[in-house]
Amino acid sequence: FHKFLNQYVWSIYELAFVLIEVIIKTLNIKEPLTFALDDTLIGKKGKHIFGCGIHFNHSAKQNESKYIYGHNWVFISLIHFSTLVSKWLCFPILAQLYIPQKYKPYNKEHISRIDIAIQILRKIKERIKSYFIIVADAFYAKEALLKHCISNGIIFISRLRIDAVLYPKCRKRGRPRKYGIRLPSLMESSKRVSLFKRYTLFLYGKKVTISLQTFTAYWKPAASIIRVLIVKYPNKKGITCFFCTESSRFRK
Repeated sequence: FHKFLNQYVWSIYELAFVLIEVIIKTLNIKEPLTFALDDTLIGKKGKHIFGCGIHFNHSAKQNESKYIYGHNWVFISLIHFSTLVSKWLCFPILAQLYIPQKYKPYNKEHISRIDIAIQILRKIKERIKSYFIIVADAFYAKEALLKHCISNGIIFISRLRIDAVLYPKCRKRGRPRKYGIRLPSLMESSKRVSLFKRYTLFLYGKKVTISLQTFTAYWKPAASIIRVLIVKYPNKKGITCFFCTESSRFRK
């Protein structure tokens, strides 16, 4: 294992695509493929380890420090719902080290996590010609990544901020405004109880009934029409909002 990584000449991307083919064939996964995009922190102690830096730890527990010294890896995983075990399976495929600008080597250009994500998606798109789906948390719902996905036919699904400003998708006659009149806020929309429908889902291995309201709107960061989902979970106060950059395929 060490000899392969340390001495042989190999490509992480070629290895990743071989692994994807093996997983697809073994589990008989049908298109479209779904990938999860995220980053993870790995704590380190050595002061001379390459690429280490101080990172904010969003998942820190109450008795843990909010900052961690170590590596921050941006990774993408192939995810698949297995009917055999009735769970989502996650297979890490590609990863790239993110180095904060303060800790980058003097002769290296700083690359943000969004830029790293775009580089990885560009490599995947070169091999997978059909459209595929990316699921990510709200941190990655940035303008540059959204526009890259939309222009390359990649469907992007993520959380939507409750204070997101949305606009109607249609315009009236006459000279239109650039974006039109703002739609009611997501909190105001959630008060329209008659627009919610009930659905039964399996969440974390349990059968749960949720209330869901969905509509399409124009969102500036995406510079496109998105599908908005407002979700009310049982035994949870408030609402949770999601969006999808492809509105027509997911109307149901």
